[in-house]
Amino acid sequence: MKKAGKLDIKGTVVRVVKINGEDFVCLTDMAKIKSEDTQQTITS
Repeated sequence: MKKAGKLDIKGTVVRVVKINGEDFVCLTDMAKIKSEDTQQTITS
């Protein structure tokens, strides 16, 4: 079963999905907290 939620971290909404009892956060949303260039943030 898939269930979605959201967190507000420093004014940025981070999506959270629960799948089979495990929580997963959106890495791209987390990277937006540091920089708008999410690809550079994730690959660094």
